[in-house]
Amino acid sequence: MNFACYQNTLEYPSKSDFAVTYFYFRGERVATCSNSAEVVAARVKYPTAVTEKVVDQEGYDAAALAFEAETKRLAELFVIDLLNEYNLDDNDFTRKLYSIAYSQGHAGGYGEIAAVFSELADLDSAARKTYGQQRLVAK
Repeated sequence: MNFACYQNTLEYPSKSDFAVTYFYFRGERVATCSNSAEVVAARVKYPTAVTEKVVDQEGYDAAALAFEAETKRLAELFVIDLLNEYNLDDNDFTRKLYSIAYSQGHAGGYGEIAAVFSELADLDSAARKTYGQQRLVAK
């Protein structure tokens, strides 16, 4: 599996990306800055100016939600691809196997989760055999 395709390529939002700094001198706006280089230049040019920093909170929140949604989409795609890799059905039992693999391997990334899952994947067929036999005996 190519684990790189499950990495979120969206830039993680930072509030500074959604901030604008205004410089006022003698009651007039003399500069509007949207990045740190512009702020530094304006501080040099207007050292006694009053500043106001405004954050577009709605824009930041929307970007954060988009980043989170893409991360969740890619994580779900990874689970589905992992189940397909081992030719397993997507059901409660295999999702539980994935949950165990995730809890044991997530600190190491997708590669480690996949490695742990590979050790658990055979449990699906073993469980089907065992529970299948029990159902036949119980009838």
